[in-house]
Amino acid sequence: MQLHQNRTLPMHGQHNHSHNGTVGPNGQVSSDDCSNAQPTNNRRKKASRACFHCQKAHLTCDDARPCQRCVKRDLAGSCTDGVRKKAKYLQESQQRAAEQAKIEQQQQQQQQQTQTTTITRGE
Repeated sequence: MQLHQNRTLPMHGQHNHSHNGTVGPNGQVSSDDCSNAQPTNNRRKKASRACFHCQKAHLTCDDARPCQRCVKRDLAGSCTDGVRKKAKYLQESQQRAAEQAKIEQQQQQQQQQTQTTTITRGE
């Protein structure tokens, strides 16, 4: 009794039916008679920066100010660019730099204090 049969299965993206056209390397069918074909990259254009209201609502915003969503909701007067948070790795490096500057400033103050105390003692 044989457990495995020798047969070929269709690869991912390939089908066992006939079609009019040629199959490309990615499994896409190209045909000359597809006059109503849609372009594949019809994605919505993202805004460079969402307005404050769209950012808070996690909704898509457009580049116009006031944006269409704020106009529809009578918020056109307060439609301004939202504030972006700094990336965590940038925040951490800024905090380290600020701490280092504070330490250096404290060291300078201590040196100045020791210099003034030695001058007043007359050493």
